[in-house]
Amino acid sequence: MKRWWILLFAAVTLEAGIFDFWELHEAQKAYSQKAYDKAIAHYQKLASEGKEDALFNLGDSYYRAGKYAEAAKAFAKIKDPKLKAEALHNLGNSYAKAGKIDEAIKAYEAAMKIKEDPDTRYNLELLKKEKAKRQKKQQQQKKQNQSQQKQKEGGKKQQKQNKNAKNQNAENQSGQNKKRENQIGKKDGQKAQKNQKQSN
Repeated sequence: MKRWWILLFAAVTLEAGIFDFWELHEAQKAYSQKAYDKAIAHYQKLASEGKEDALFNLGDSYYRAGKYAEAAKAFAKIKDPKLKAEALHNLGNSYAKAGKIDEAIKAYEAAMKIKEDPDTRYNLELLKKEKAKRQKKQQQQKKQNQSQQKQKEGGKKQQKQNKNAKNQNAENQSGQNKKRENQIGKKDGQKAQKNQKQSN
């Protein structure tokens, strides 16, 4: 009876091993043919069994397929010390491709703490320079926006001053017109009085 259970267990283990071998073969074949979506499907099955090398290859397939967020998730899950430095390097690459520079820098720095690598060092320095350029550009843009805002506010202030001056001029003109009218009215009144006196 014990033999039967041992044979059954061995058969299941052998079948799982054959299935994994076939899955791995198909994943590698799809990857080599640049059929990354097929490779992803096969590596997902293997990675779901807790195989970190399959998880690493899954991340790589996602990366090659241009699915950088998924690649980053796969690389971030890897805990195996043998794969960790490379996984962090690839995590940095995935973040960089996704435009997440700060996260990429952190991943490269973590990789460098584990293992000195010239490619990782190069990518890290490149991204630090890129980050500095972006910060400088953002500061210049901020200054330019502030300058434009001041000009806009200055223009509004000038328009308000012009409007006030125009209103003041209009009031002055109106006052002068009334004064003239009053003066003309007085003169007309004086003429009328003069004419009346002469007729008397």
